[in-house]
Amino acid sequence: MNAVVSRPRPEAWLLTVDARRIGRVHLVAAALALGAGLVAALGIQAERLTTGPTLLGPEGFVRLSAAHGLLMVHLLLVPALPTVLGNLLLPAQLGLENVAFPRLNRASLWLFLAGAGVALGGLAGGGLQHWAFDTQLGAVAPTPTLWAMLGVLMLMVSAMLTGLNFLVTMHIRPNAAPLSLFAWGLRLMACVHLLATPVFALTATIVVGERWLGVGLFDPALGGDPGLYRQFAWFAGHATLTAALLPAAGLALDRLSAAATRPTGTRRFAVGALVALAVLGVSNWGQHLFMRGQSDVATMVSSLFGLLAVVPATGLVLHGLRTLVRGGVRFTASALWATAFVLLFAGGTVASLLMATAGTGGLLAASTFSAGQLHTFVAGGVIFAFMAGLHGAWPEITGRTDEPEPPGARIAAGLSFVGASLAFLPMFVAGLSGMPGRMSDALPSQPGLHGVAFMGGLALAAGLALAIFGLWWTRGAAPRHEPAVVI
Repeated sequence: MNAVVSRPRPEAWLLTVDARRIGRVHLVAAALALGAGLVAALGIQAERLTTGPTLLGPEGFVRLSAAHGLLMVHLLLVPALPTVLGNLLLPAQLGLENVAFPRLNRASLWLFLAGAGVALGGLAGGGLQHWAFDTQLGAVAPTPTLWAMLGVLMLMVSAMLTGLNFLVTMHIRPNAAPLSLFAWGLRLMACVHLLATPVFALTATIVVGERWLGVGLFDPALGGDPGLYRQFAWFAGHATLTAALLPAAGLALDRLSAAATRPTGTRRFAVGALVALAVLGVSNWGQHLFMRGQSDVATMVSSLFGLLAVVPATGLVLHGLRTLVRGGVRFTASALWATAFVLLFAGGTVASLLMATAGTGGLLAASTFSAGQLHTFVAGGVIFAFMAGLHGAWPEITGRTDEPEPPGARIAAGLSFVGASLAFLPMFVAGLSGMPGRMSDALPSQPGLHGVAFMGGLALAAGLALAIFGLWWTRGAAPRHEPAVVI
C-alpha cells in the first residue's frame, strides 16, 4: 500500500522550525511587499505626469512616497535576501541541516509578521512624512507615526536576530571550505544591524518620551535639538540601506562566478571590498545632512567617508566586469539578472560621487537626483540580485534539478533592466534640473520626462511579474524532508 503524504496544515507554516519552510513564508511576504511597492511607485509617477492634482494631491503624494519607502526598505530590501535565500540556501552551503537556533529563527518570523502589521497599521493611519522618519520630532509626531516607528523597530530587531542566527550558523559549520561572497555579505549585514538597531531603538524611545513625558532632547519646542534627532535617525537609516546592499552584492557576484567557464581569481579582492564597503558605508550617514544645520567639520568628515566608500563600491563593479569580460560567462537567466545588478550598481556608484561631495551633495540631497541614486544603487540592486539568486537556486528549492529555466526568464530579465533604466534615469535628469524630491508636479520644462519614467515603471513591473509567474509555473514539488513542528 502506498503511503499517503498529507499536506501540512496552514498553521504548520508558522509553527515550524525548519529553515526551508520559514524561507518560503518569507518568500510569499517578499512577493506581496514587492507588488505593493511597485503599485505605490506607479502611483507616485502617475501623480507627476501633469501639473496640479492628478490622483493624490500634494499631501497624498508625500504620504504615498513615505509609505512606498517604508514598504520597500523594511519589508523587502532589508529582509528579502537573508530571510528567503539565507534560510533556503545557507544551511546546505555550510553542510548543515538547519540554522544554529531554529526556534530563534521562528521567533524572528513571528516578530517580522507582527512588525509588518504594526507598521502597516501606522501607515494606514496617516501622518508619516518620510520612510526614515526624517521630519517627525517628539511631541509634534502624530500617534500613527509612533506606531509606524514601533513597527519598524520590530522589523529591525527581527533582522538583527536573523543575522545573529546566521553568524553562529557560519561559526559552527562542520567544513572549513571558504565562505561564499553571499555568506560574507550576510555576516557583514549582521554586524551592521547590531550597530543600527540599538540606535533606532534609543531614538524611538526618546521620541516617545518627548511625546508622553515631556522630556526635551530632540523637539525644539521642549528645548531639544532637531539636528541631533536627524543624526540619530539617519545613522540608523543609512546603516539599514548599507546592510541591505552587502548580501545583494555578494550574491550577484556569486551568480556571475557560477556562470563563468574560466576562473578570474579575484575572490579575496571582492571579500575585502565588501568589508570596506560595510565599514565606510556605515560611517557616511552625514551626507544626508549637508546644508541642514550640520557643522562644517561634520560635513567635511562625512564627505570624506562618502568619497572613500566609493572606492570599494568601484572595486565590486570591477570584479563583476572582470568576470563578465574574462570569465566566459554563460548568460543564463540568473547571470542576466546578476549582470543587470552590476550595471545598475555601476550607475549608482557614479551618482554616489556627486552625492558624497559636500558642494554638489548639499544641492542634490533634496532633489530627485538623490531618489535616483537610492533607487539605482540600493533598490534596483537588491531586487535584481534577489532575482538572480532566486533563479539560480530555483532547481534546488523545488527539487527539480533536471528542469529547464522558467519560461520567459531571460526576456523578463532584459525587460526589467530596460524598465529600471527608463524609470530611474529621469530622476537624475530632473534632479540636475532642480526638481525637489517631494514635488508632486512635473516641471514645465520637462513635459515628457515623467511619462518616460512611468512607462519604465510599467516595463519593470511587467518584467518582474513575468519572472515571478515563470518561477511559480515551474515550482514543482519540493522535497518533503522537513522536521515535525516544534512548539
